[in-house]
Amino acid sequence: INIYISLFNSKKLFFTLILSWILIILFTYFILPPATDDMFYFWPALNFFYESRIGMYEGDTFVATYFQFPTYSIINSFFLKIISFFEIQLTLFSYKLFNKILLIFLFILCFYWIKINTEKKSFYLKINTFLILITFTPFTLGLIGSARPEFLGIIFILLSLIIFTSEKIFFFKNIFKIILSSFFLGLAFTVHPQFFTIATATALVMVIELYFKLKNFKLIFIFSLFFTIPIVLLFYWYYLGYPSSLDFIFNRVDYIG
Repeated sequence: INIYISLFNSKKLFFTLILSWILIILFTYFILPPATDDMFYFWPALNFFYESRIGMYEGDTFVATYFQFPTYSIINSFFLKIISFFEIQLTLFSYKLFNKILLIFLFILCFYWIKINTEKKSFYLKINTFLILITFTPFTLGLIGSARPEFLGIIFILLSLIIFTSEKIFFFKNIFKIILSSFFLGLAFTVHPQFFTIATATALVMVIELYFKLKNFKLIFIFSLFFTIPIVLLFYWYYLGYPSSLDFIFNRVDYIG
């Protein structure tokens, strides 16, 4: 145990791991070929960028992509507007730029989250353990080279936790931070179905925290309201596409390649 602690609580190991992750990011950007799922998430973003419609073309027929949630593609399309302002052409490399920026921002948030929840003497121990452990998870094996939405969902969860935790220290005096925290959780819910559980569970824990700390039902209502706003908008979008949207969700559509 002492050998493990002395090795992992090392600045040298930290910088070595950071260098390795920089190489991984560069490798997955310039060398790794596009992932299979990239088209299904980038194409709707491209279409929203050009036509402000969420979907893709099959031949000359436009198909709304109800088989996936729209939040990632919409935000990605706004990023495309930003890079188009700087006349950056869309290429095999630049289409992955959004996800690489998300990945870097995600690492920054993870480091900050670990720092604010760790004693100074054990910071490198925890952060080095974190950097090694995620190497053997689907985070690295299946996501890091693709243009999938998971990075965005994790970022929303972390932003919500960080804002909520910082406000908790001041006994929840800043309503704006409570609104931001709940809204980011709601956005995470709409990024991908796999965030249903973690976003809902986190929101429930936060509501319980607000109740036992303050018993302020007005604050609980505000938190719940802004958590549900993105979710209501998501289901309204599906309602507008009913009944074909349900066919997409339950995999009853036979003309999608």
